[in-house]
Amino acid sequence: MSEKTNIKKKIKYIIIAIHALLTLAFAPLVFENVGVNPFMSKVVREVISSRGEIVMSYIYTEITALVLVFLFWNFVFKIFSGFKKSYITFLIIFVVGTAAIFLIWPEVFTNRYMHMHDNLTTFSAAIRLTPDYWHSFYLSVVYAAAMLFLPVRFSITLMQWAFFVAVLAYVFHRAKNNFGNPAYLIFLFFLFPNASEIMTYAHRICMYVILLALFTAIILFDIYEKKKRSVEETVGLCAFAAFLCVWRSEGIIFCAPLFIAYLIAVYKKAFARIFKTLVIFASFFAIISIPQKVGDEKYYGKDYSIMNSFENLYYIFNASNADLEYKNASNDLQKIEKIVPVGMVKEFATEGYRNYNVNVRKNYDLDQSAVSIDEAKEYMAAYKSVLAHNPLIIVKLRINWAFETCGLGGPFKLEEYTGEKHEIEERHYYGWDVGYVDYYQGFINKWRAIGLRDRFANKIFRLFTGYRDFTMNYAIYGIGLLILVLTNAFIAVKGIVSFFKKKDCFETVIGAAGFFALAAFAAIIAVMPVPSYIYFYSTWISMMTVVYIFGLYAVCSKKHGKGEKNAD
Repeated sequence: MSEKTNIKKKIKYIIIAIHALLTLAFAPLVFENVGVNPFMSKVVREVISSRGEIVMSYIYTEITALVLVFLFWNFVFKIFSGFKKSYITFLIIFVVGTAAIFLIWPEVFTNRYMHMHDNLTTFSAAIRLTPDYWHSFYLSVVYAAAMLFLPVRFSITLMQWAFFVAVLAYVFHRAKNNFGNPAYLIFLFFLFPNASEIMTYAHRICMYVILLALFTAIILFDIYEKKKRSVEETVGLCAFAAFLCVWRSEGIIFCAPLFIAYLIAVYKKAFARIFKTLVIFASFFAIISIPQKVGDEKYYGKDYSIMNSFENLYYIFNASNADLEYKNASNDLQKIEKIVPVGMVKEFATEGYRNYNVNVRKNYDLDQSAVSIDEAKEYMAAYKSVLAHNPLIIVKLRINWAFETCGLGGPFKLEEYTGEKHEIEERHYYGWDVGYVDYYQGFINKWRAIGLRDRFANKIFRLFTGYRDFTMNYAIYGIGLLILVLTNAFIAVKGIVSFFKKKDCFETVIGAAGFFALAAFAAIIAVMPVPSYIYFYSTWISMMTVVYIFGLYAVCSKKHGKGEKNAD
């Protein structure tokens, strides 16, 4: 190592150390009203004290902030130590994009036209060190860590945008090293109707898919290049894979098996090495899972499953051909009635449960049932029994939802409530009020009040939503996604053929990736609580990454062969 390189390395670590210390110094600027829960959740089981939650939240937040600092400065020094002309394109995209996003901020934080206020409550949880277990412990941790990195509210949005551009640049440069100029096709992603949300909307799924695309690219390019990572890099990859598996359940379906396929492909018959790596992965998974499990035990129990049940029950209760006369049906309905009146679900579905929860049961965390373990188990058993006797209705419902979220009309006609209309007392979720007050303070309010900026933001949002609506109205959106799914299916089949013919290892693994993405897609269709396209972002982006890399591989292999493989 040259003396010049040594000096640069020392400078880098000094800067990292200073910035790391600053994350500690920034804490008083970031955290306020510590310990005051904005969700007003009831404690169901005292598995950890409030003080314990605060300490746990701070430790995980500080660790995440330190990871951000380490990644940022390593990325900066890597760019400028081997600067390439192609970097200029991405730097321009980042700078121009940052200016444009700042002009439409803070509206992008809650997505102006989706009226998504959940991010505000998560923000409150982040600065109060009272984790947002419902949407994900790690979402509130990431929010707070971004502000420890740079103590301003805009840093959350800026971090998301920076990660998006960095991942785009990373995938592009590895693709260009291996496949040449066709790598520029990556910029077609900006034509995806929901690209603006993924780039700027601080929703848990939008943030997640950026990391998922990075993980998918690392795995597939490493296999193509036959690259073996160092011990340190492998440990980091284990932690990354485990984090993705914990943050979103679809990570277990996609990331975990893809990581195992990667280990088998890279280490082949080195079973001891594969086993040791999987032990490290499992250890990270267990450690990273702890906070979310603690929150589920203390507050929510089976509430996620309970919340996911009401739309299914709504369509069953309103179907004229529903079987609600089976043996023990009355007993099952009584168990459901203990949680929420059947009539409320029949008429109002999930909204009926939430209104009843807030106005009658006085659970101001509108997603929390606050019932005992036994009551929750009885409810879920009853719900599953109702489903088991009415499977065709649920299959039709899920197929309809899959079509609707792709911008296409559902093929089946399902009955909805047609009985006597009842008025229910309007519920109010105070968590949104708290979040609004916490987020919109000082400079933000002055910035929002500038008329010219507001008009500009309005036009930008209308442009984005108008483009998406256009693609949906003319079935471009749905047809494009259908082609994406079918292409993944083709890649999956090709991978299976390659496996049995013992041909190209890369084709086998990328085929497996296509199959795992399809499996995650099917799982989301089966369990999503409401028909919302945002639930599919993770599978669509993983599919896009698979198709992009496979497409470049197929074209370049056919025309020029695989060529030189340069790891990055």
